[in-house]
Amino acid sequence: MRLSLSLFLAALTGLTACTKEPRPVRLDFIGSSRFTSSDRTAGPGDTLSSRLYASVDTTSELALTHFRVTVRYEPTPVPQVYATPALPLRNVPGDSLVYLDSTFTAAAARRQLVYQNSFGTRTTSGRERWEFTVSDGNNMSTRTFRVRVINRDSTADYHQYTLRIPTAPARPARPFVALLPGLALPASAIRASAPGRQLIDLVYRPGATSLVVYENPDRTARAVLRRTALDSVAFVRLATPTLIAGAFTQAAAPAPSTGVLARNDVIAFRTVDNHVGVFTVRRLALTPYPVLELLVRVLKTPG
Repeated sequence: MRLSLSLFLAALTGLTACTKEPRPVRLDFIGSSRFTSSDRTAGPGDTLSSRLYASVDTTSELALTHFRVTVRYEPTPVPQVYATPALPLRNVPGDSLVYLDSTFTAAAARRQLVYQNSFGTRTTSGRERWEFTVSDGNNMSTRTFRVRVINRDSTADYHQYTLRIPTAPARPARPFVALLPGLALPASAIRASAPGRQLIDLVYRPGATSLVVYENPDRTARAVLRRTALDSVAFVRLATPTLIAGAFTQAAAPAPSTGVLARNDVIAFRTVDNHVGVFTVRRLALTPYPVLELLVRVLKTPG
């Protein structure tokens, strides 16, 4: 009998040791085939979504005070010149971005939060690490995932990618465009992240269906836009750095905007960091969701 009692007490002690303590702050991914909640592979410029649920423990007297989303591009979001192995990987502003940074005041205190994030993946080869953090002021919880992207044209002299810009008329989701890395970012990433502002060349304006030059308050350099007389067929033939640079030189005078965009338009540009390129409008769709789709070619080396 003593042996049985000893075994019972040992089992009870082990069960108690394995019981999980309640977390003061919870942060969990909401699972679905629609949403990314773990490491995965994606194509360049794919649109992915994730959804998270945050809450404080029912016994806690605290409320959620801070929610933050960051993304780190590894090794860097900009295209690399792999044909010259002696050149080191470029370390540029924008390797890490604060995608969202929200603080909840006492007046707006909440015990629960549901957040959905839709984003375009990087267009260069590499990884991006997404980190979501929530806090009640004393306790913190974090969730992460990584996305691996392979661009099979990484060794070309120019960076080619497809960029999809959501164009909902009331409030475009990601209107800030960085042409060299091929990213479309939301307003929250521009407000919260000075490195994010350093990357931006253009801003989508829904009323006129146009892209305008971004005026960065942190720097005097600006991107340059030039309309061309080319169409999408001629765009295909712009397949060398010399031809791409020539299209920029021979285009119309610089303008602060693309003007109203139409399918097959070809626009030449120079980024805020002096990289020349061209893009053509592949699609202007209203259904199933509004989107402006560009095919972009930008030289990897400035000049």
